[in-house]
Amino acid sequence: MNARLMINTPNENAGEAQPNRWMKAELFFKWMHHFVKYSNPIAGNPLLLILDGHASNDHATQFAMKNHIHMLNSLPHTTHKLQPLYCTFMKPFKSAYNDVYTSWMRPYPGVRMLLLIAFTFSNECCN
Repeated sequence: MNARLMINTPNENAGEAQPNRWMKAELFFKWMHHFVKYSNPIAGNPLLLILDGHASNDHATQFAMKNHIHMLNSLPHTTHKLQPLYCTFMKPFKSAYNDVYTSWMRPYPGVRMLLLIAFTFSNECCN
């Protein structure tokens, strides 16, 4: 990997690449450790990791399960099919969700939002 890509990045960032540009199991597992360290998933707040057709090995899958990470594998070679979904639905939904979230936070500054409240925002965004 070109070391110039890491210039002026935060110290917590990690950057590695494979010469053939394909993710190998060892590098993926190393990245999983980094991901867990900085995302800090817990049983009450697990994370969803969406993978682009990456066939992870059993070792990484067990590591993810033990560290409260749910891995969702998209089918290989489907990213281009999912792009229209982002442009037509996810981006406008994210914008609407942020608007609703911001309006909720104004009267409750510093209050931690419950997941149940966050789900109700989805209904407001779709109306």
